[in-house]
Amino acid sequence: MNPNSILEDELKNLQTSFPKTLENETINLLSLITINSEHSAHWGYEFILEKNQLEIPSRIYWEEHRLMEPMDLSHTSKTILACILTRHHNGYIRERYLKYIIDSNEYWTIPYLVQLLGEYVVEILELIWVNFHKINTLHLSSFVLENEMFWYKTKQRIASYWDCYYRNNNKSKEDYVGFKLIKRIEEITRE
Repeated sequence: MNPNSILEDELKNLQTSFPKTLENETINLLSLITINSEHSAHWGYEFILEKNQLEIPSRIYWEEHRLMEPMDLSHTSKTILACILTRHHNGYIRERYLKYIIDSNEYWTIPYLVQLLGEYVVEILELIWVNFHKINTLHLSSFVLENEMFWYKTKQRIASYWDCYYRNNNKSKEDYVGFKLIKRIEEITRE
């Protein structure tokens, strides 16, 4: 298969990663960025956002510096690009762009933040924990309530990563930041 065709398909798939209200902004952004990769993006995280089914990539393998070439982007386009880069295969890049969206007031950024909760990079979980006060908790609780299965799977991933990487390091569940985040999110969801 033609590598350019694969990349074009990935760009089209990204249009399903954001709400319809952002379609023109997303199409414009995708026409401005240049992606280059030897690997195809992995897809598969589906969720509901305001009763619309969307899907975000589990991982992208694009060159970050190529994505950041267009500098004259609107705030919305920069936020969309930051969301996309939270799906990057490099954890340092995911962390960098999480910092950009963690205090966003846009509901459509929440799935990208929640997806990071279910990943193995504890430094990202700690960043979310320390900055939890910046997160729009109304949006967060609405998303969790609208996506009970997505939230359930996220909690299972948190437990699985704790079991694989931290249980044997004498890190109790009570001390593990992932479980602290679950508890806090479920508290705000009940409020």
